Amino acid sequence: MKFKIGDRVKFLDEHGGGIITKIVSHNLVHVAIEDGFEIPTLTSNLLKAEAIERVSVFAPPAKPVEQPIAEEEDGREQPLLHLQGRKAMPRGLYLIFLPQDQKWLTTGKFDILLINDTPWDVLFNLWLEQAEGGYRGKDFDGIAAGHSYHLATVKPERLENWGRGTLQFLFRQDQAEYMLLPASIDFNIKAYRFLKEGAYEEYRFVEGRAVLVNLSSLEALQKAGQKKDKGLPEAEQRKARVQDNELIHSFRKGEGLAEVDLHIEVLMKEVRGLSNHEILNIQLGHFLACLESGIRSGYRELIFIHGTGSGKLKAEILERLREYKGVEAEDAPMKDYGVGALRLRLSQKASL
Repeated sequence: MKFKIGDRVKFLDEHGGGIITKIVSHNLVHVAIEDGFEIPTLTSNLLKAEAIERVSVFAPPAKPVEQPIAEEEDGREQPLLHLQGRKAMPRGLYLIFLPQDQKWLTTGKFDILLINDTPWDVLFNLWLEQAEGGYRGKDFDGIAAGHSYHLATVKPERLENWGRGTLQFLFRQDQAEYMLLPASIDFNIKAYRFLKEGAYEEYRFVEGRAVLVNLSSLEALQKAGQKKDKGLPEAEQRKARVQDNELIHSFRKGEGLAEVDLHIEVLMKEVRGLSNHEILNIQLGHFLACLESGIRSGYRELIFIHGTGSGKLKAEILERLREYKGVEAEDAPMKDYGVGALRLRLSQKASL
């Protein structure tokens, strides 16, 4: 249902209603109620009562509605795909960078999507960090549970503008056993990551290969009334909650130690029809995702089992490692792994 400024509306989940005074996007508006307050409201929670004149005793004068930037942003929202046979991901919040041209992943335009794979409707506020300092408010809107939101379409040379920022979230349901606290989540993705075909993987949310940023799992979001870790600053607590669901934890073998098998049969349920080039890209993508997850989580030693084939995978891994600081590579102990594994030592100064 389309709304316009001046429409009288009723709330679906509670008594009362008001008049629409501002159109933020196709699914978020401001509603002025009779006591003079304006309430941001999802259009899915509104029912149009009747169209009325814009003049009202409690509605401010109508203002022109700002239109989105047509060449880059449109605010599309659509249900998640949940494709079968793709990489399993826990429910949560994600950023997806999806190349429009799947044959040339690194050269064409990118669709940037915000994924809400949770049972909660969310209101989000996106800030992008500026090279000259400070932040710029990029977008704010609502996303229904189990939906994605199209933030922008950008050219490769503009991806660097999306590398660092903060997403703030509010969560709502019509009825719930508990409440989730508002979340503020920082993200940081290096521009050079988009230049590596191995960094692109298939996820069940979208058609095609993409670069994914894990913002937070559903389990890591803090419930109202949940006890905080005493003695830790709020920023550290938030970082710890996000890291609870880091990919590398799935391969943990001990304190600060993880072991990852890169054999394609381990990574993919179905490998028939894949070319050697596609297999190598999948293996490299998994390697990079695990390495960066290990760096973020403070691991000190990572074992990567690459096998004893042509040596191409090992050579590509060593080439990629030149781009990371504080990471040293050596052959893993032969008595434990033969000649088919690398041991990476990560210093405290290791960085992406």
